Amino acid sequence: MRALTEGERRVVAHLADTAGWVVDDAALRATPLDDGGMGSLRFASDAESPRLGATLGEVAFPDADGVLVMAALTVDQNGDLFELDVWKADFSPLQRWPEASDLSSREAL
Repeated sequence: MRALTEGERRVVAHLADTAGWVVDDAALRATPLDDGGMGSLRFASDAESPRLGATLGEVAFPDADGVLVMAALTVDQNGDLFELDVWKADFSPLQRWPEASDLSSREAL
């Protein structure tokens, strides 16, 4: 587990805020997922066997190479943060996290 990078924190904070959630993103700990370098994370959890519960919200942004990136913030079955699921349209590794001005939210659930 590690602390989030500034770019990861920016995306998580944006999605949580859009969904009306208060998250202490500075205290979050996560493990990168094996997704080919696209940037997905699994958050630390106190649950014995956490599993996907619901999606809080999604955001789209362009990567440095112009390829569309989608990110979704999810919670587990107990309502705790579960994953930041990141998908790049061409499945290549993420080159950079977006600036705040690059974030365009889709409707939060």
